[in-house]
This record gives sequence, C-alpha cells and structure tokens, in this order.
Amino acid sequence: MAAETASIGGLKEAEECPVKWPLFLGLHQFIAIPSPPVTKADLPPYPPLRQHEEAMAMKFRNIAAAAISVFGAAIFLDSLRYKFTDHPKTQVIFGALDGWAGSLGLPGLFAHTGLFSQYVIGSAELLASTLLIVGLLPRLQRVNALGALIAFAVMAGAVSFHLFTPLGIDPNKDGGGLFAAAATLLAGSVVLIGLRLPDILGLLGDLRRVFVADAPTP
Repeated sequence: MAAETASIGGLKEAEECPVKWPLFLGLHQFIAIPSPPVTKADLPPYPPLRQHEEAMAMKFRNIAAAAISVFGAAIFLDSLRYKFTDHPKTQVIFGALDGWAGSLGLPGLFAHTGLFSQYVIGSAELLASTLLIVGLLPRLQRVNALGALIAFAVMAGAVSFHLFTPLGIDPNKDGGGLFAAAATLLAGSVVLIGLRLPDILGLLGDLRRVFVADAPTP
C-alpha cells in the first residue's frame, strides 16, 4: 500500500512539474532526466550557404564601387588639364554654352567669371574625384557616397547641355568622345548611388539631426 502511494505521489509530482521531463520507467520508480536547454545563441543566424552568398554579394558590391570610383575620378582629373589651362577645346565648349545662355537673357553665365564657368565646374569635378578616391577607405564609405552624388549632379548637367543646347554631342569634331565619357560616367554614378544607398540615407539622417531641431515634447 505504501509503495503504491509513493508511486502515485511521484507520478503526480512529475505531472505538476512545469518543465517537460522525459520519463523512463525503471524498477518500481520514475527516473527524471532533464533535457539540455537550447538557446538562440546555439543556433546559426543563417544557413552557411546563405552566409556565403551574402559574403560574395558584399565582395561584388565593393569591387563594383571601387571600379566606378576609380573610373570616375580618372575622367574628372583628366578633364582638369583642359579646364584649368583654358584649353582651346574648353573655350569652344563654354563659349557655345555662354552664347546660348546669352540668347536666354543670361549673358556671362558660362564665362570665365560666371556662375557655371569652367573653373567652377572643374573645382566641382576635383572635389568629386577626391571624395570618390578617399571614400574607398573602409570607414569612409559615406564620403564615397557624397562623391557619387556630386558626380551625378555634374554629369547630369553635362549630358543635358550636350543634348538640349546648340552645343551638341560632338562640339570638338572628334567623334563625340566627350559626350560618350559624360554619358558613361553619368550611368556609373547612378549605379554607385544605388550601391551606396544605405550610406546616403545615413548622411541624410545626420544632416537632419544637425539642421532640423527636434519637435518639442508636450
């Protein structure tokens, strides 16, 4: 009678226990063996294959960003020897643009002292190329993103002037090489902006925190 009471009491204790214990029937008693706990840290966040794919995608993005940055910086720096020395080819281009601006009532806009002179555009290209190269350092990717934005702005203007003004796509009668380089760099800057989109959003967030005051709490 006492043995039956003890067995019933042990069974009740096992059923009332909040932890699920695997029970094994032994000789006239229950032996409770706890299962080892499994935490989230014991499980990998992603399957190994997915981790490999993400690592390869990140490597490809970094290589593509570096290639576009070096190409863009090379194009910009090469053009400076024409703009900063007032090369005859530069005089033809900015002279045509200034004549077009004068017909719109904006004479001198592209002249040597104008708002969009060759020196102003060249300075913007120098700044963009510097940011593109310096931004290749791992901790300065936001600098690279800023360079991509400046490159896009400069090249969007250049392509627009070639297409929508009397300048045309072959102002120097050399087969349109200047326009081809501008269009290629414009496309590359768009791709680079896409690759650096998280950094651009981070830049915008930083600017918002600096220039936009937080709303007062009621």
